[in-house]
Amino acid sequence: MRILRRKIIHRALILGFSLGLSTVASAVDFTAIETLAEQEDMSAQETDKLFEWIQKAANQEVIAAQRRLGWLYDTGSGVQQDDTNAVKWYRKAADKGDAESQFNLGIAYKLGNGISKHNDKALEWYTKAADQEYSFAQNALGEM
Repeated sequence: MRILRRKIIHRALILGFSLGLSTVASAVDFTAIETLAEQEDMSAQETDKLFEWIQKAANQEVIAAQRRLGWLYDTGSGVQQDDTNAVKWYRKAADKGDAESQFNLGIAYKLGNGISKHNDKALEWYTKAADQEYSFAQNALGEM
């Protein structure tokens, strides 16, 4: 795993240096960054750099990055847990049709995490995700 992580970081750094750090997030295959994000034994420096890349990609409207940034804030993984920021980033991806973010936004409305509790809004977002065959949203609708 350590070799894979180094290869991903090396690839990202080469692209970043050749294209300029401001474009590294859009230049790097975001799937590789997400793979790196799943590693549990990252150093603090690696975690900080990874967060920076995800944030850059999210600001460049990369939907997967917006979803991931919402999740990082939601869970407090590598960053201070912040429900309001989680909702902000989930909403950006959800508005673009991302089913997982729509489901997560539905949860936020149902529980009142980072946003006012609102069951009708939760139902609306669950439905949008379920319409895309997102099974967790379909189950949530069945429980409402």
